[in-house]
Amino acid sequence: MKRAGIYRIKCSGNGKIYIGQTIDLDRRLYDHLWNLRRGTHHNHYLQRAFNKYGENSFEFSVLQECSIEELDKAEKQWIIKLDTMNPLIGYNLESGGNPGKEVSEDVKEKKRGKNNPMFGKKLPTHHIEILRSRNRGLHTDLSEKDVADIKERLVGREKVSSLAREYGLTVSAVNRIKMCKNWNYVRSDLNESLISLTQISREGRDEKIRALNEQGKSRASISKEVGCTPATVARVLGYRSEYYTNSKRKSDLKKRVVDDFLNGISKDKILEKYGITSSVYVSMISSAYKKQRKEIKDKAISMRKSGMMVKNIAKELGVARTTITKWTKNI
Repeated sequence: MKRAGIYRIKCSGNGKIYIGQTIDLDRRLYDHLWNLRRGTHHNHYLQRAFNKYGENSFEFSVLQECSIEELDKAEKQWIIKLDTMNPLIGYNLESGGNPGKEVSEDVKEKKRGKNNPMFGKKLPTHHIEILRSRNRGLHTDLSEKDVADIKERLVGREKVSSLAREYGLTVSAVNRIKMCKNWNYVRSDLNESLISLTQISREGRDEKIRALNEQGKSRASISKEVGCTPATVARVLGYRSEYYTNSKRKSDLKKRVVDDFLNGISKDKILEKYGITSSVYVSMISSAYKKQRKEIKDKAISMRKSGMMVKNIAKELGVARTTITKWTKNI
């Protein structure tokens, strides 16, 4: 179940605070951390502090849970209460809430008059076309008429997969049009309806995931039935935050994953058990795998030097004959 509310990001290195609102607290805190790690956070002051003090100096916490209707009011109240628009205290550049939002004097000054980098300038036609081409994504062979047709049919609840087949696109490409990440200037009057449909379909997917989980089905089987990744299932069921939102929990989880790996538990079972992605699993066990592989290699070389045949070594160690031959070719 999603939790809406107000959250706080605090940097212990300088004591400054950022306040935000969200309809999904677990997901939003993960998004902040993800962007900070990549160096792409929208708040460059917060990003600079993260780069300077490091991830361990940042604390993510929930200040208040509330209904979606109360979010704007609650965010404004917390920003005022903690004075986080004061650059000596916080990182908030705006007063919070969506309607009637105010911007800090620091931001206003940077965007005012000659301080605005676009002051007195007009984008040349070729520059506008470059921006449009980027907005189109990889599928520049689509015409605006095609995209308009796709959007109209999406609003009419036509399946993404059928549209992808008809236009020779990937499902991901059609989904990006549906989420208004590409071609958003074509039939922009439909964008709001498309985004609303995307949210509804996600909520329907999440409800189905929870229902299947209550039936006792595994995360792997749920992901196949719903048509999403195991990581998405884990996130919806609340397992993902254990790894992504707390460095101490991350360390503890890594130890458990490595222990399971060394005890011979399969990759699929570990992914299902902890709700992590394949890439996270690989990064966690990388050192242990290399160490284990080196021990097996040393043992194979020792056995070969003692005169043991390659096929017998391979059978005993559970390694392919070609690998044993490669390791021991100079013996």
